Amino acid sequence: MKNILFLSIIAMIACGCSFRNGAEKCSECSETVELNGSRVPVEDSLMMGGFIVRCLDDNSAVIRYFGRPFILGYLSLSDCSVKPLVYSGRGPGEMLDACEISYTGLSDSGHRIVGLSDINMKKHFVIDVDAYVQMEKTIPSNTWSVFRRKGGFLYKVSTDEDGLSYIEESGDGSMQTLASLYPQDAFNKYYNYLQSVDCMRPDGDKVAMCMLNMDKVYLLDLTNGSKTSIVTDPGWRHRDDLLEAERQSGGGSEDHYMNACCDADNIYALHYPGNELRVFDWKGNYVRCIHLDHSLVSISVSPSRQLYGTDMEEGLFRYDLNNVLTK
Repeated sequence: MKNILFLSIIAMIACGCSFRNGAEKCSECSETVELNGSRVPVEDSLMMGGFIVRCLDDNSAVIRYFGRPFILGYLSLSDCSVKPLVYSGRGPGEMLDACEISYTGLSDSGHRIVGLSDINMKKHFVIDVDAYVQMEKTIPSNTWSVFRRKGGFLYKVSTDEDGLSYIEESGDGSMQTLASLYPQDAFNKYYNYLQSVDCMRPDGDKVAMCMLNMDKVYLLDLTNGSKTSIVTDPGWRHRDDLLEAERQSGGGSEDHYMNACCDADNIYALHYPGNELRVFDWKGNYVRCIHLDHSLVSISVSPSRQLYGTDMEEGLFRYDLNNVLTK
């Protein structure tokens, strides 16, 4: 279960025609804050098999399950009840092997929505939680992850022409490649060591790529193609990604960022072995280092800055970030 859950929370890196080399910031945090959490009393029987959590709002979340009859469940944070949203299977409205929850947000009508992808079946669901309506769409081949952006979708795909690319699909179905990071030949050789966990700022203009095997966070500006690299250890300054990936391929990979989420102000990046939360702002500053009392594998932050996290023992925990972060 540990290996399945850990691999399932890692999204493959993807990018595409090319981001300009930008600033590299070595941003260290001088103070580590200790933070204790409280266990959310969800029934143990509902948690068996492992799960990943993503907040919908301050009162509800969705859970991505492993080893259950349903893949996606709705969790009420007020009474801790759970109900199925997407079942496991091959039938209509079902999925066999969904990745991590792609996104949560609001529809144009103000309804809460969830995005969930089955990469192998090239299937993506947009679930309207309030109306209990589900839209299914086909995603491009070789898609690694899906974002919802300004009325359309953004796909991270690998292509023969551009390597790893961000491709935007507009409302009329037209596709446009926005940018890339690595050429196709480099991706084929090093992709196992160029993994990242990514999140998109709510306005859709920036993506944070938190690297699994390198002590780096990339901020990608989708509007102008700029790239900012953040390192927290001076020893990682000016390291070339592909040379570093080649080095690790011969000597064993390193673990760094395990999971990440964000809001309009900050990026919340979970660092290995899961009990250190690194908080960055969208300008690339290392805002706070928070030491948690549990080692987590997935995290999500609610609008009121309550951090929810899951651990390897299938527990769900809540941390109040308001006392350690300024508004």
